[in-house]
Amino acid sequence: MYKSIIRRHILYFIIICLFIFFTTLLGIGCPMRQIFNIPCPTCGVTRATMALIRLDISGYLYFHPLALPLLASVWLMLHKNLFKKQKVILVSVTTVFIANLVLYAVRLAMFSIP
Repeated sequence: MYKSIIRRHILYFIIICLFIFFTTLLGIGCPMRQIFNIPCPTCGVTRATMALIRLDISGYLYFHPLALPLLASVWLMLHKNLFKKQKVILVSVTTVFIANLVLYAVRLAMFSIP
């Protein structure tokens, strides 16, 4: 069981590294912004996380105030089998994703240029 979990984590890590490598190599940044000319709902999560690591709280809030709940939600969804209360996890994750979509809509409305 643990071998399959470790293999899955290694696969996720490799996919994320390849994605970051190719987007950096090609100078794309955010693929959604490149293709559709609008930011994606998770734009700023990496920058917010890096700001938080530097203990820059205002930078974290500026880049993406829901970065930590989003990262925690992804982690919970990947590891939901480790927990007994599946319904609580699903409700929590759904709440965070809905909050992220509301934040995304507000940011688009505030920062869009007519």
